[in-house]
Amino acid sequence: RLLAQTTGIWGEPAAVAGVAALPYLIAGGAITRSERILLVITGPGLKDIPSTLRASGSAVEIDASLEAVADMIARRDAPKPSPAAERTTR
Repeated sequence: RLLAQTTGIWGEPAAVAGVAALPYLIAGGAITRSERILLVITGPGLKDIPSTLRASGSAVEIDASLEAVADMIARRDAPKPSPAAERTTR
């Protein structure tokens, strides 16, 4: 989940095992924080739907079109009214 939240990369559990191991490898002295590490993540997170749903909390079904994707992104990124603003409009 941390990889997805910080980089936007959502890999299946087996594909991101190396990412999960990094803190333990650093703590054990196998690698240092200053070393460059390359992790190849070949399995997309959507390959494991149950894990994806557990991590995201829900799924949204949209039409299979670029317009539907653009609309969903626009709605997701739209400013949300504050609770105070909602009370004044009721």
